Amino acid sequence: QMPWDAVICTSRAVHASVTAQMDLTDDFLKTRFGGAVPPRPLLPVIPLGVSCDDFAPDRAAGAALRARLGIGKDDIACAIIARLTPHEKFDPLPLYLALARAQAQLGRRFHLLLCGQFRDEYARRVFTTGAQAMMPDAGFHLLDGASAADRKATLSGADIFLFPIDNVQETFGLAPIEAMAAGLPLIVSDWDGMKDTVTPEVGIRIPTEMPRGDLTVYLGQRYSGGTDSYVQYVSQLSALTRLDVAAMTAALVALGGNPGLRA
Repeated sequence: QMPWDAVICTSRAVHASVTAQMDLTDDFLKTRFGGAVPPRPLLPVIPLGVSCDDFAPDRAAGAALRARLGIGKDDIACAIIARLTPHEKFDPLPLYLALARAQAQLGRRFHLLLCGQFRDEYARRVFTTGAQAMMPDAGFHLLDGASAADRKATLSGADIFLFPIDNVQETFGLAPIEAMAAGLPLIVSDWDGMKDTVTPEVGIRIPTEMPRGDLTVYLGQRYSGGTDSYVQYVSQLSALTRLDVAAMTAALVALGGNPGLRA
């Protein structure tokens, strides 16, 4: 490792994380061995990108999807394209609460289009039974995230793109960039890479709070000591991360009720 080597960071959050890790490593090396520490690599922040033309909306495909799913002209279609796992991506329950409340406040029907793949049957049950119990009057539609046609139709037929991520694995968030390229407004958690990419001109970030430092240290020690698996570690951090349901509800009402704001 030489000073001209580089580790590319995809967001400022990644840069901060890598820098903190290197600070700890340097402190350990100084204490354990004394003397000078090795040179650090460069740490440029270079975001991920997409080819915008690849995500240009197909209006006919979007209209056909809305017709097939029974989404009315005045209904609000909210899309998520993601891996559908509550352990390693996001817990859908705060979103379900917000969608039910927004529909009641606005008096217009909301539809959630989940385009992705389930890791296992447990994940499928979490997403489907949760939706049935917590937003029974809203539309709930599952589409195949492995199908390029379904992904295209989802982005083309939606009114709003949602990304309520609460998992530390999500260091950048490529799906919101793809949704921007498709011309959709965003509602996302105030999380890692989305702090860089989702500005007020393109969407709304929902206040998101990680657990206290003593809890994150405790969970980290359980993982590093072998008590918990990696999936247990990230899922417990996720379970203790809070999204502001009232703010998410307000964002859904604001965008759902204002076509000009969405545009």
